[in-house]
Amino acid sequence: MSTGTYSPQGVRDARMISPPFAALPAHVHPDDQQAVRRLVRSILGQHKEASAVFRLIHPGGLTRYTRVVAEPVIDANGRLGRVLNRDQVVV
Repeated sequence: MSTGTYSPQGVRDARMISPPFAALPAHVHPDDQQAVRRLVRSILGQHKEASAVFRLIHPGGLTRYTRVVAEPVIDANGRLGRVLNRDQVVV
């Protein structure tokens, strides 16, 4: 992806926004962490598609409202293989 893809979110380097999905609550405004924990639990624990709108805190302290829709990808053995997610900055 180009560097410009992430500039609306205030991120100049795409490598800065790739924490593991389970670590997402640590990068969220404290008032929104419960909703994000539910999102993570739905995906990782229940293997169900889920979405949430929350304030994502970027490196350097920039905060942006972000909408995430995430979908689990289950492998042939019934285990979570990966998580596909679509992120959208809410303006």
